[in-house]
Amino acid sequence: MLNKILKNIIIGVVLLMIITGFQFLISLLFQEDVNPDTERGAYLISLLLGLSAIPAFILSFFTPLILKMKTRDDIMIGASLWTLVFVISYVITGINNHTFNVIFQTIGLYWLFFAVFFGPVIFMNIKKYD
Repeated sequence: MLNKILKNIIIGVVLLMIITGFQFLISLLFQEDVNPDTERGAYLISLLLGLSAIPAFILSFFTPLILKMKTRDDIMIGASLWTLVFVISYVITGINNHTFNVIFQTIGLYWLFFAVFFGPVIFMNIKKYD
């Protein structure tokens, strides 16, 4: 069981790194400095996080297929731990950057968490796991 948990945490970290790469690419579209202390900056952060929910959903949707997860329990444990990795990462980032309130007041962050968690859950329901 501990082995399974550690494996899912590592998978969550890998998903986080891939999504961070997508966030970097999305941020290049804005072509402006984002000051989180302004209303425009908070909007852009929310937009960035919300747009990154799309690749996060796609990646987390196909991850159980790629990893050949066999049971509903495996998928639910994976989805929960992957989401927990994302939450912990954004809590640490918010505290270190002094942007905790700004980040956690944006709807885009919750779309990202939603995408990471419900990607595997929807996959599980489509594939009709036992």
